[in-house]
Amino acid sequence: MHRLSPKERAFAIKFMQADLQTVDWRLYDGAKTSWYCMMTRCKNPNHRSYETYSEVGVCDRWHEFPLFLMDMGPRPLGMSLDRVNPHWSYEPLNCRWADKKTQTRNRRCKREVIWEGRPMMQVDVARLSGMSEATVSRRVKAGQIEIVR
Repeated sequence: MHRLSPKERAFAIKFMQADLQTVDWRLYDGAKTSWYCMMTRCKNPNHRSYETYSEVGVCDRWHEFPLFLMDMGPRPLGMSLDRVNPHWSYEPLNCRWADKKTQTRNRRCKREVIWEGRPMMQVDVARLSGMSEATVSRRVKAGQIEIVR
């Protein structure tokens, strides 16, 4: 289990003491949706992203939603499940709730490029240069911006 903040610790203690039959699961719909999507992507061969995520895997503990919820807590508004290292599996020490901007920067397919002599993510080149991300991508593909190897 990852290191809990005082607020998370209080939630975990309250949750562990609760009778799971009487828990109002509607309070945890966001976390349940994230858990279900994670499990479906990784375990269901009929899911459109299965080929990408089947190799990622989910720790055994998280095959049960209450244990996932104990580790992650409720999903904060505007956040979604993110792996800290996108090459590792879904597990307590590698997951967090993150906003869209953080998730966009943390994708496996994001490339580091050389811009003005420094390595940086394509999204940062777009922000600093005023170009759109699509323009930066086109220039990388055309060889006009160097990729970090």
